[in-house]
Amino acid sequence: MRGSNGVERYLSEEFFRRAEVGFAVFDRRLRYRALNPYLADIHGIPVNSHLGKTIHDILGALSYQITPAVRGVFESGDPIQREVVGSLPGQSRLGRWAANYFGLRNEDETSSLVGVVVVELAKDIRVQGCAIEPSPILRSWKEIAHYFGSCVKTVQRWERLYDFPVRRLQASKGAAVFAIKSEVEQWQAEATVKRSHTPGKRQAKNSRRS
Repeated sequence: MRGSNGVERYLSEEFFRRAEVGFAVFDRRLRYRALNPYLADIHGIPVNSHLGKTIHDILGALSYQITPAVRGVFESGDPIQREVVGSLPGQSRLGRWAANYFGLRNEDETSSLVGVVVVELAKDIRVQGCAIEPSPILRSWKEIAHYFGSCVKTVQRWERLYDFPVRRLQASKGAAVFAIKSEVEQWQAEATVKRSHTPGKRQAKNSRRS
């Protein structure tokens, strides 16, 4: 991912470079300060051509669905989740994306920035009866817990004790968290295998008696 002023220190650069998840950072003038190649490919515009340009410069009319959320995070400091539906400039197809906006700071801790994680939900919703895939991202503790049919405290305990794969967008207390479904499903499968190879209490007692 490319950008300036140490924005990368808040992020796992390797993850955002390789994952099929878009990421961008905006300043208070709604200009792109950083983004990863995946999001640049969605826009059909090179990474360097984004930097310093405003959201409207890059996305045209689609920006009117995005800029209110970015301004909302600047004003409140709270994360915002939105869906964006429309056509990118120069493209005829109608797309659908899940966007998760959150606040962060520069390396010098003086200038507020807003980051966004973008997940493509449907590549062309003009096609009648097309199947819209669910998001591969679980976007909060509550959503992660619901996915497993558990409570938030339980999955937080899994993270502390059993290396449950939760990711944070900032290295600070109370930072927004998310999880990737494929990773948590793999964790669950591996945990199930481990339990199947661990003797139960009754079996262990019988072994000691013999």
